[in-house]
Amino acid sequence: MGDGKMGDDKKKSKSFEEIRIRASRKSYLYYYFLILTIVSVMGYIYFQENLTLNLYTSIGAAIFIAGIIKFTEIHRLLRLYVLTDTELIITDGILIKKTQRMKFRSFSDVSMTQSLRQRILGIGDIYLLQFDLAVGIKNINKPTELLKKITERL
Repeated sequence: MGDGKMGDDKKKSKSFEEIRIRASRKSYLYYYFLILTIVSVMGYIYFQENLTLNLYTSIGAAIFIAGIIKFTEIHRLLRLYVLTDTELIITDGILIKKTQRMKFRSFSDVSMTQSLRQRILGIGDIYLLQFDLAVGIKNINKPTELLKKITERL
């Protein structure tokens, strides 16, 4: 009774670190390829054809490229997923934030999907099923590792 051991009859609770997840930049490779194509065509015209590019064309291309980069980053930063010990917190928005909390005990199933492109890039989608609602965590790096961490919490 007084042997100094505490918690023999209590379950050991696992303590998990908080995991913050955003979409991977790899999912925007199409846009980065578009930027590379524009720069390559402009470089080819300038260096191979010995043509000078119009100032407005160069400025327009630079603004377009900067806009694509800005768009991809803003789109990526719009949604944040946070996994805690007991819940999934989804935060949407930059100026106006909408937060949604979902307890892990309310999820009935977890699944992962990867298209061929996603498998090549090492990204994937994880879906948490809650009754008739499926919550998707899309285009994340190392989805199998995250799937293991989520199933440990269920």
